[in-house]
Amino acid sequence: MKRCATCDGEMPARIGSGRPRVHCEACRPSRRTVAQVVQAMSVPVVQSSGDVPDGVYAATLAELKAAGRVNTAKGQACLLLADRLDERVDTAAGAASAEKQLRESLDDALAGARVAADPVDELRRRREAKFA
Repeated sequence: MKRCATCDGEMPARIGSGRPRVHCEACRPSRRTVAQVVQAMSVPVVQSSGDVPDGVYAATLAELKAAGRVNTAKGQACLLLADRLDERVDTAAGAASAEKQLRESLDDALAGARVAADPVDELRRRREAKFA
């Protein structure tokens, strides 16, 4: 058994092809462990206001239900991506990539779906047509 250079504690046998450790995990944690701790500590808390759905999954589910596409394969893929975003386990780059893929998948899943028009959008369209 090797000994830690800092605390003189025993270290487990080397695993993998990397450089052998000189310090134990307690004295000098790996970068991966440090990154996970920092990420877990810096997750922002999002407060919802009443009628707004909680999270990306709920909003995606509402859109798919309105279009009647929840039970399709593309709809399920969108829900899987939305759930992954709500878990907040990815790095910022990974979350951005997943968000981009969710947008593209959602557009693909909702393509050709007939969604009931929002009354506010209808009024806005009439007003724009009237003043155009």
